Amino acid sequence: MYDSSLEGQAVLIDLGAHGVLVAALGNNSDPNVVSAQFLAGRAFQPSARQTAGWYGATLDRVRELARMKGKVDLTPDNMPPFIWISNKADPATAHFVKPQDFASVIGDSTRLLSAQVEITRDPVVIDINRKLPLYNSLPPPAKGSASFHLPNGQVLNWGMFIAPGSV
Repeated sequence: MYDSSLEGQAVLIDLGAHGVLVAALGNNSDPNVVSAQFLAGRAFQPSARQTAGWYGATLDRVRELARMKGKVDLTPDNMPPFIWISNKADPATAHFVKPQDFASVIGDSTRLLSAQVEITRDPVVIDINRKLPLYNSLPPPAKGSASFHLPNGQVLNWGMFIAPGSV
């Protein structure tokens, strides 16, 4: 028997006057994005990729992945869900957006030039609650899968921003 875990928080990119862009950890209903639990495995072991964002975890693959370190570029078919938030204090301004739509949704000069995932042994730092004020308005982790429903029909929850094993 084996187990794997994910620790950390979503990557937040401050876009200045254009708000923030978050590479979410998952929980998006879009089958074309990859949740954080599968991202590293798919990036470091591309032969283990499966359709719809899945990673074919086996005991040998998980053991091999646990010994790896370093960075690897993400490919267009191996991207996390991205959330653009035009006002980082207002969850109602959050929208899921695909990299190919950054320019039309966020602004003409917004492009994804590259994205990487890194396996590291560095200590986990959780500070998204200070960088993203709307995080504090989300239902707390103790509420389980409680969600914040946006006016546009999309849903946010804390698991998109902080991995459960990190708190």
